[in-house]
Formats: sequence, C-alpha cells, structure tokens
Amino acid sequence: MADPSPREDSGVHHSGVPVDFRYSGHYLEQEDCEILVITFDCFFSVQTVGTQRVIHVLLKENAVVAGAPETELVRWAFDDDDDTELEAYRNAVKNLVNTHIIPALKTLPPIALLAASPLSVLVAYTAPDRTMGSCPGIPDSLQDSESMYLDRLPPIESLQDIRAPRVIFIHDVVALRLLDTGSRDAMRALLPDSTTVLVHCIPTVMMLVAPSSTGAMVAGFFREFDVLRSMPPHPNVIGPPVAYLSRVVQGQKVLCGYALRWLPGGCIRDIVEEAGDLDMTPLPCRVKWATQIAAGLHHIHSVGHTYHGDVKLDNVVLDEDDNAVLIDFEQGRANEEAVAPELKAGYSVELSQDGRRLCYKLPASGADSRPLWQRKFPFNAWKDTSRATEVAEVYTLGVALRLLFRDGEASSRVEKVLKRCARADPNERPRLNEAKVVLGHWYNSSSLQIK
Repeated sequence: MADPSPREDSGVHHSGVPVDFRYSGHYLEQEDCEILVITFDCFFSVQTVGTQRVIHVLLKENAVVAGAPETELVRWAFDDDDDTELEAYRNAVKNLVNTHIIPALKTLPPIALLAASPLSVLVAYTAPDRTMGSCPGIPDSLQDSESMYLDRLPPIESLQDIRAPRVIFIHDVVALRLLDTGSRDAMRALLPDSTTVLVHCIPTVMMLVAPSSTGAMVAGFFREFDVLRSMPPHPNVIGPPVAYLSRVVQGQKVLCGYALRWLPGGCIRDIVEEAGDLDMTPLPCRVKWATQIAAGLHHIHSVGHTYHGDVKLDNVVLDEDDNAVLIDFEQGRANEEAVAPELKAGYSVELSQDGRRLCYKLPASGADSRPLWQRKFPFNAWKDTSRATEVAEVYTLGVALRLLFRDGEASSRVEKVLKRCARADPNERPRLNEAKVVLGHWYNSSSLQIK
C-alpha cells in the first residue's frame, strides 16, 4: 500500500555536512512479501552540480531482535479507507525514520550515496543493541523475484537499430530523483558524461517487492521502448532513447533500461494548475502548445502509424524552449477521464462498403463495463482500422485542449473544431490534420498577436 501523499513535506529533514536527508514517501507490500520501502532524497551541500540523489531503504521482519520496530511496521494491519488508521501508520513510519533510519544513513560514507544508481537499495535492520544498521543490496527474500525479471531481458546484441544509441552500464548511472509518473517509476538521472536524462529500468524496487501487481509496468516498459525506437523524429514527440542501460546476467550483457531526453519545463497540467488562472499564461503561448500537441499527435498517427493512447496535459512536457512535447507511450490503457464513448463501451468497428464511414457494433454481451485500466491495450481491437483509432484520440485531444482556454476565448474556427471533437458520432469528428491546420492558422494570425 503506497502512502497516498508520498511527496508531502513530512517535516523529517535533517541537516548536516555534507549530506541532508528528506523522507520522500513509503510503500508497504504485504501480499507478495512483507516489506516496507521507504524512499529518501539526499542533498549534498558541498556540491554545486548534481546535488541530489535518491535512495530506497527496505525493512522486513526481523527474526533476530524481538520487538524490533521494523517488524511491527511490516506487519501493521490497517484499513486503507480509514483516514485515522492511515495517519497513525504514517506517523509511525515518520517516527522510525526520524529516530532510527536517518541516524543510520548519516553514518554512511557520502561517496557511497553520491554513487547511488537506479538499482541502489539498502536493507535497514535493528541490531541487538537496539541501534539501526544497514547493508547494501537486494535481500535474499527478493532474489527469486529479481531473477524472474532478469530472465526476461533481451540481450543487447539482439537489438537491431538503425539509430543505435550508446550502451551504458546501469551502475554508472546516477539516480537524482524518483519522479511521480503514475503507473510506473521513472527517474531523473545523470549519465557518465553529466547529461541529465529520464530513465526507465527493469526491475525497479516496486517491481521486486510487488511482482504480482506490476505486469502492466513491464508491458509498458517494452511497449514504449519499441514505439520510440521506430517512431520517425518530430519536434513535438519525445525522441528515441539516447542511451541503452545494461547489466550482465549469466555472462551476457542485457537491456535493463533506457534513457530519454530530459525535458526541463515541466508538464503543462502542472503549469496551468499552479498558476491558478489561465490568464497567467499568455494566450499566444497556450495556442502554441495546443497547435504543437495537435501536430505531434498527427505525426504519431500519419507518419508513425501508431497511436498515443493516453492523451492528456499530464503527458505533455515543455522542452528548454517552452515547446510542447508528447511523452509516455506505454499504450497500455486509455485516458479514463476523457475516453471516447465508443472505446469505453468496447465497440468493434469496420469501414462501410464505400469506405466513407466507420460502422460500430456492440459485442453480443453488451457494453464493456470494466474500467479501462483493467483492459490490456484497448486500442488494439481497432488495429486494422486506423481511422477509428485516430478519431477516438481526436475526442480525447478535444478534452485536453479545452483545459487550455477559457469559455469564449478560442477563435470561432477553433471553437467549432473543439465542439466537433466532442461529437458522439465518431464520423462527425474532425481529422487530426484539420485540427492541426486550424489551430496553426489561429496561432499565426495577426489578431492573436495583437491580443
């Protein structure tokens, strides 16, 4: 069970030279194995570049020391829906962090933390003298879980790439920060040449401690990897991996991760929500973003011959020049909050005999009532009818773009397109090229520049 607010400021913040530690969040796994994972951000006050690291501390049942606090925490039973019980557990974790784990971390040589890689894990335990000790590495109880993942990793030499990137040993990558990316863990990381990147890897700590619930994470890893390797470049779509990450398994170098270009501007949803008022972001800037999102999505369908699958402002990030870039190509599920009605209901589709219309049909069992996160690759049912996939994403695009404009703010042509995006009949929605062209015309118009 994850802390529902893992990024909150816990108040546990210890200053020191050269390392400060801040408790970042925790996850308790009791189904696959009784393990508590506590994540810390480490800050180095004596450095001017790359001052932050992330480290995971694992706690499990202590069979040696009776009454050890880590045993109590991993066995703690509480109701997820009871706020009082959740708060009591959260406070117990913070107390252990404050009184035992932070002091143990402060005894570690800073150089060990500076070299923390995405695979760096410490196991904390209560010693017989009641002090907290730690040792690096995956505990024996998770070795089988790790082997299960490692056996699935492809050999580096099996990857046939026209644009083959460099291959970097994962222990030479420095983990700067764990990012909140929803369905899977991602890290901001530093390559040996000091390039900042976004890293996805297998297995993550979450995968090790909860293998039964991370199948979608693994599928998403390989799906995005394949999509981005084959996607022709476009300025508004995240590019292919800039590096492959490897480790040696049974004498063979295997792919265990990939690094993507780091986009420093943050996601558009956060920018809009943090401003609190759309007027805080100039209208020409928002129109530019809308145009670029439509252009990127059009490229994905018309040139990449695939789909995004989860179009929303959370998955649009700004680069160093404030240009919008579509990210997150897991394609494992659709955007539950803004999905096209025909996709949500589980319709099958085919073209009419004259090829002009999409004809939809409900399955004999009726509309699919399962939430989309329970359906594996829902768009795949329409893989032979790319137009159906496109107009479904047009619907979702319209929902996303609405969040960028106040009522009555869009030009009349754009307003008409946005209304058509929301049509219940997919045949009445615009195609992506039309949306891109109309938005681009508005962005380049003199009337917008005057505003």
